Amino acid sequence: MKSRYYLVALMIALGVAASESCDVNRNNSAAVTPVASQHVDDSGTLMDLFLGMDWGDNGYSRSEPRLENLPGVAKQELEATWYMNTDDFYSEFPCSMGIYLDTEYPSEAVFKRVEGAIDTLLVTSLGYYEELDERAAMQMLEANKPQNAQQVMDFGKRVFELYTSQMKAVQPASAYDEIPEARVCIVGHKVYDKGNWATYIVEMSFSYNGSNGCPSFANFYTIDKKTGEILTPDDIINKYGTDLLKRELWNAYQIAKDENGFGDFETSVTQDVLLHESDGCALINEGLMFYYLPYHIGCGAEGEYNLVLDIK
Repeated sequence: MKSRYYLVALMIALGVAASESCDVNRNNSAAVTPVASQHVDDSGTLMDLFLGMDWGDNGYSRSEPRLENLPGVAKQELEATWYMNTDDFYSEFPCSMGIYLDTEYPSEAVFKRVEGAIDTLLVTSLGYYEELDERAAMQMLEANKPQNAQQVMDFGKRVFELYTSQMKAVQPASAYDEIPEARVCIVGHKVYDKGNWATYIVEMSFSYNGSNGCPSFANFYTIDKKTGEILTPDDIINKYGTDLLKRELWNAYQIAKDENGFGDFETSVTQDVLLHESDGCALINEGLMFYYLPYHIGCGAEGEYNLVLDIK
């Protein structure tokens, strides 16, 4: 299997890409269901990690109440049994992919930005397995021109089926040992909409056979509805200046660090790092957020830092 450095590289690549534009019955299955339930009025922005990764009595529950109670969100579950075939190790495990995606967008320009980030995740999220050859999926990605959320879902199904065909059994069933399941969940959902701007969370959570826990990361993109341009930290620096932002970011970082239980740990993070080395910024209901993907300004246990400034 590939090392965790693959996961770090994946998080970085997804940020660049967006800026630039297995079941118990051993049968492949897919279901696309529109989520139609009572809206949950939550005054806070959805910034939770590990969406769609709720653990049940018999593994991952394949559900996410925080999203399934929101109108206008479509859900798709893909499941199959996958097989790993190496010279000295044969294993089988259930593999699943959950996709939660908004069905409507403020403009075509916004949809294209969100769709590009989601499609990239659909192709790369399972590349952790060395047995997979991503070249065919990358060719599919280059040719993919979805016009709506359903077509994004359809693309995800084709990619999952392609990868499932590459992870098939080549030995008798008795040769395979069962190992913990693998699951990936991908979310694309609007968390802010005001004036010319709309902000979307594009999140990926994953658990590869329990070997590296359940990491999760989210990019937040504030998109101009007319042009499709993404709000950048430089835009914010030009508007507010460095002194105010450094001070506010440092205060927010100290608070978040304490809340994470790492307040007493020494850090090499500086005000300059917080201002100039974030993974992005976004307008959200609570104000202005700068975010830092896992491992960027802390250890893996600290997870992602979302520093919210009370600046409108």
